[in-house]
Amino acid sequence: SNIKGFQNSLTKGASEFKVLARDNDGLPLAIEGKQKNADSNRGMSVEAKASAYLQSISSLLNKIDVSNDFVVANINVDDNGEQHIRMNQYWNGIQVYGSEIILHTDGNDIHFMNGRYAKTPSSSLPLNPVVVNNQSSLICKNDLGATNKESFTIGNNTIQTDKSSLVYYKDEADQFHLCYHHTIY
Repeated sequence: SNIKGFQNSLTKGASEFKVLARDNDGLPLAIEGKQKNADSNRGMSVEAKASAYLQSISSLLNKIDVSNDFVVANINVDDNGEQHIRMNQYWNGIQVYGSEIILHTDGNDIHFMNGRYAKTPSSSLPLNPVVVNNQSSLICKNDLGATNKESFTIGNNTIQTDKSSLVYYKDEADQFHLCYHHTIY
């Protein structure tokens, strides 16, 4: 396992946050604890609550720009009425592949964070991919032997055969590259 299960804590005001697990790079995988002023956040939107929580644990997140890096992707409500706020990480407005955190509520307050993310880079990242989208799509389709049809229909649903998005991808050498992520049917 690449999880190091040791604890750190941060006292912020009178509230304590505990890091329950870290990855091999030392980034927290799980943090528990409520904000001291959580009750004053109850009238806020989910996005504002999430931002306030991330700000309160920012010193534990190791060089993450919490005000700019994370965007709410979706909010799930479980059978107990608790919210699970899934947030994706972005740099330069481009999603970081495989980087997401989930904030969990207990009652109306966020009390737990888990997920994987990347440190905000200290140097500039590329803004233009080396290969353009249509070239990368053809390369993928040729490698997979996929059809060149743009869509197909199942019942009343039309399915696009190639969904792509521009992402930052971290390779085995911990270097980030700007590339296209394709889902091909």
